[in-house]
Amino acid sequence: MRGIHFSGSHKASPYVRLGALLAVLSLGFSGVYVLSMSMHPTAPVVSSRSFPEQVMPASNPQEARLKDRFASDNPTLPPFEFPEIHIVKAKSRTLQATLKKSRIMEQYTTPDRAKAVYFMQRTELQEDRPWTQIDFVSADPQSQAILQEPIALTYGIPSEVAAGSTRLCGFLSADEFLYTAVHNKGEDWVYEVNRYNLKNQTVTPVLELMHVPKETSSLPMVLGAGLSPDKRHVLIRDTKHGLALYDLKTGAASFDLPGSGEKRPGETLVQSPSSEVMLYSSSRFQNDVWWLDLNNGTAKQPFTAEQGLVDAGMDAGGRIVYYNFTYDRGGEQILAGEKRSLLNSFGVQLLDMKGNPIKRFSLPRDSAERMEFAGYSEEKKQVLLHRYTVASGTKGPYKKTAGWLLGDAMSGETIPLASVNVPDSWDRKDVLYGSVLTDAVNDSPGAQAFANIQDRTVYMTKWRTGQLRVWPEEDSVLFMDEPGKRVFVSSLTRPDLIVAAFHYKKYNWDNRDFAMLSGHYLSRYQTQPDGDRIFFFQIN
Repeated sequence: MRGIHFSGSHKASPYVRLGALLAVLSLGFSGVYVLSMSMHPTAPVVSSRSFPEQVMPASNPQEARLKDRFASDNPTLPPFEFPEIHIVKAKSRTLQATLKKSRIMEQYTTPDRAKAVYFMQRTELQEDRPWTQIDFVSADPQSQAILQEPIALTYGIPSEVAAGSTRLCGFLSADEFLYTAVHNKGEDWVYEVNRYNLKNQTVTPVLELMHVPKETSSLPMVLGAGLSPDKRHVLIRDTKHGLALYDLKTGAASFDLPGSGEKRPGETLVQSPSSEVMLYSSSRFQNDVWWLDLNNGTAKQPFTAEQGLVDAGMDAGGRIVYYNFTYDRGGEQILAGEKRSLLNSFGVQLLDMKGNPIKRFSLPRDSAERMEFAGYSEEKKQVLLHRYTVASGTKGPYKKTAGWLLGDAMSGETIPLASVNVPDSWDRKDVLYGSVLTDAVNDSPGAQAFANIQDRTVYMTKWRTGQLRVWPEEDSVLFMDEPGKRVFVSSLTRPDLIVAAFHYKKYNWDNRDFAMLSGHYLSRYQTQPDGDRIFFFQIN
């Protein structure tokens, strides 16, 4: 599956595309105002899935400061209070800060891309029992303002469960977001969906997902959370209920997907920031992929008629669904390695957002070549196709490029593209970006292609990267190289030219993904023993 990654780091332009397949054990959405389901480190949990017809709307949906609400619901707990996060700013023309005694769980951006947002964890022991607080921290590199407020506080529950079950669902507006958290209440731990207001710095309970008695030995875990595009539903994945869509007003549940409450090797899930469609499969390359509508709560399996293997995904900001396919299910159709498995497909099927077939591009059964999806232009109605043969390398088999094609989604016609070494005088509106994975053994086996639809040429690169983001409106392409972790900038019109994103070599660390903000600011963070550090630079 190919994902539109907004993540995590991530998180979130509708134009973001990664040069890697989204094959993850949990929901791997990336984006803040869409779905965000990356995994935190977790404590051992046991899945005892039971699907609910409904979860309860919050019993006391009163807006309050988090600490006031916690004290009101837990008057008998021993007194304890975390101090405000000690933020030490560096003296520099860029925004740099150390968040003392705090650990960054996730990095996001606000919908307007003006601020970076972090979920921070702090844990302290009192009488051998953990207090865990999750703080919301926002940083605006242009105003240099940093805001910090607690959004979750627990006592007694393992910190791995408390932190792992605190997840951003998405932004309702520039000033409000939904998130999941665990809350102490009497003799129970309540897993809930809350609304946080940035202006008032208040929390309002919305849904109660689970009431778990404190003596429970195997605690459930929230594996992921997201917000539907219509902002009327939340998508929650946990080890008790599995993957479910909940109505924010009534708590009514949709989807009942067997196996979705347990992490499985090879399961895949993909969703794009601007689409109501999500694709979920509990096993790799099977035709039983679930097509989930996040606005109306319907689930179907539209690919079951395929006789062979399928590898499904979305592209063009969630405006096209596709799947690569084979004619049979033989083991030779899969390129398996230590890092991943790839499908040796014979063709590509395009579908609209209702699941209706558009066009099918295929090679004959006896073809020595194979063909796969690489990218799509919604404006031009053109699909970029990668043709290749399977060759033997020193580490194992790999895909050897035989050529690139443009496929017309209206007529079904295919046109071969001529390779160029120096793209010149390209117009941004004519450029279609695509990417594929070429082997199953290397850490960064991606190949990137920039096709000029107008003059029918293509420029191919092999940037060693696990993260690549495209901003067509700014003619910018950013990627982090492997293994050096430096961020480079290129463009859609001159992908043969790359420059370092900034000249501060000492900040090219081995850390999490970067995030791009308005004003050409790029943010990264670094884990340090005394507290994690955040950095903002303006790119070159």
